[in-house]
Amino acid sequence: MAKNTKDLFGRKNATPAPKSSPQAEPVAQDSEPTMEEVMAELADLKRQLKAKEASKGKGMKVSPKGCVSVYGFGRFPISYYKSTWKSLFAMKDEIEAFIEANDAALPEKGAKK
Repeated sequence: MAKNTKDLFGRKNATPAPKSSPQAEPVAQDSEPTMEEVMAELADLKRQLKAKEASKGKGMKVSPKGCVSVYGFGRFPISYYKSTWKSLFAMKDEIEAFIEANDAALPEKGAKK
């Protein structure tokens, strides 16, 4: 017979919420963390965030499908096969001329019209 449990929203016979991750340190339910513990955890989280932000930037890798993926120019990577990249590089002068000819119609990223 099912155990009469409730989830976070008060629904009966719901699957119990998953237990905390095994990496989480056990905390006694009766005690609050000290100010020193909270400040140490905050400093650690700030250090992790700074490291994560520093690792962001432009980079490349070979995708699982064999494309060259370039990261750091937007939300998603720019991914093309080697032959497409070579064709694009061959058009470099044409692309630069097109951008220069249409400069007035092409706003900079983040600039409003």
